[in-house]
Amino acid sequence: MAVSGMALRKSVMILFLMMLAASIPMALAQQNQEPAVIKVVDPFGEPMKGVEVLLTKDGQVFRFLTNSTGHALFTKLTPGRYNVSVTFKNVKIFSGELDYPSERELEVVALLSRINLTLVNLDGKPVKGVVATISSSSKKFNMTTSSNADGVASFKYIPYSSLPDIGEYSLRVFKGSVTYLEKRLNISKPSIQMNLTLPLITLKVTATNLEGEPVPKTTITLSAKKFEESKRAANGSAVFENIPSSKLEDVGRYRFNITLWTRAGEIPIHIEERELSSSGQLYIVMDLAKLYVKVLDEDNVPIKGITVWLSNELAENFTSATTDSKGVAEFDNVPLSGGKTKAGKYSVKVLKAGRIIGEETVEVLKPRQELKVIVTRMMVRLSLIDYENKPLSGYLVSLTDRETGEKFNATTGVDGSISLKLFFGNYRVDVSKDGYSVYSGSVEISNSSFKLKVESVNFPYTLIVKDGFGNSIKSGSVKVKAGDEVIHESALTGRPIKLKLPRPAILYIDIYADDGKLIERTRILARKPGQTEITLHDYIYLNGLIPLEALGLTISTIALIVFLGVSGFIIYRRGIRRKS
Repeated sequence: MAVSGMALRKSVMILFLMMLAASIPMALAQQNQEPAVIKVVDPFGEPMKGVEVLLTKDGQVFRFLTNSTGHALFTKLTPGRYNVSVTFKNVKIFSGELDYPSERELEVVALLSRINLTLVNLDGKPVKGVVATISSSSKKFNMTTSSNADGVASFKYIPYSSLPDIGEYSLRVFKGSVTYLEKRLNISKPSIQMNLTLPLITLKVTATNLEGEPVPKTTITLSAKKFEESKRAANGSAVFENIPSSKLEDVGRYRFNITLWTRAGEIPIHIEERELSSSGQLYIVMDLAKLYVKVLDEDNVPIKGITVWLSNELAENFTSATTDSKGVAEFDNVPLSGGKTKAGKYSVKVLKAGRIIGEETVEVLKPRQELKVIVTRMMVRLSLIDYENKPLSGYLVSLTDRETGEKFNATTGVDGSISLKLFFGNYRVDVSKDGYSVYSGSVEISNSSFKLKVESVNFPYTLIVKDGFGNSIKSGSVKVKAGDEVIHESALTGRPIKLKLPRPAILYIDIYADDGKLIERTRILARKPGQTEITLHDYIYLNGLIPLEALGLTISTIALIVFLGVSGFIIYRRGIRRKS
């Protein structure tokens, strides 16, 4: 029994070694098998990267994405027949079989097309920035692109319509909410070139007034069902490029809305509707007129330089103009009162120094409308007083309106006043007498009575005379002249000399010594109340005016005498000592 057991174990061992020996060549053979290579190219032979390749057999699934050369490599495959499928953007573009290992290489030509659309408008010019979308009827595939500066919209790799997941395509060309073109396509060729004309036009719009003149500073807006575009027309014209034709379902008739730039914002000046189906130049004649406002005073004298403001039912104080030398303020491009924008009656206000001095209403009903506005001046009494608050009689007063440039001249009466018809505002005032100017400045006249103090008439002026050491002088005399006229002459008392000057003047001041000798002459300009100190640098007052030169000589002589006396005394004393 023991022998038979050992024999059984030997038999099992021999069988195991035989099976092991048989499996080794099979494993080595499997390790030495070459991989399966599948290459995916487009119809032009260019490799496709990133395409999914799927091999399936008996529940086994092998997946690989093609590399930059378009290859997918499968290793560790067991012999057998595999189903091959190639997928691009979730669309199966190839189905086939691979009998491995007898077939180790397979080249797949993807059923993909390249499509180039050349998009032009109705004038044959390329259209940039238009969006094109292609979608399969199965909803499995869609792609979007846009046209470049040459009007070309390109699609790369569109699966053929014959593929099970695709079917017929729809092409839509659009921009914004407006569809320009829709088309059904069957894709069955590697390359497709299509020239498409889009219903787009180019329109130059010029807005004119009733006299055919372009209206500057406007905004032109074109709006339709699903389209709107605005252009600023600084010189009255604006060009709209590639706008959709009215024949499109998304567009229809256009509404033109034109506004005018004003100080009060943009106001509507024209509204109309039109159908647009071809390119060209369009002139829109608007209900705009010219209004001439003539401003006169109660004596029918034209007023220059006055500001006139306009208001209507659309906007208040939306524009202004200044009257010319004929008193006319000209307003261009004024909407008619009964025009398309229903501007209504106009309020015309004439302003001076921020105050309304005249106002009228008018209906603008024709291309050229005129209006007269009468304004009333105020009787203003202007009184002149001097430094001492006394009236100035016989003075010439010139007033210049700083806003209008008007000039007025009058001479004051015995009460120092003048009366003139004026508008309130800022004036330049010049006052003179006998050719001498005594005042020049600005005044704000805001009521019927105005008093102007001219401090440069009859104003005080003080002279102080001192010696070279700053001491007051109580000897000698002074003479003061204004031009050739002596206005003061007196002895010097050590006190300030009080003058009263009738007007600004150049003063000539002469100082005389007690002997009548002229020792100082000074010239000064006295324009307003003030004081001038005159210093006699070469004199000193010592109970009289003494020239510093003479004083120095006297002091030197005394010093010499003292020196000689002291020297003699010393010599005398020495002589006495020697004798003793």
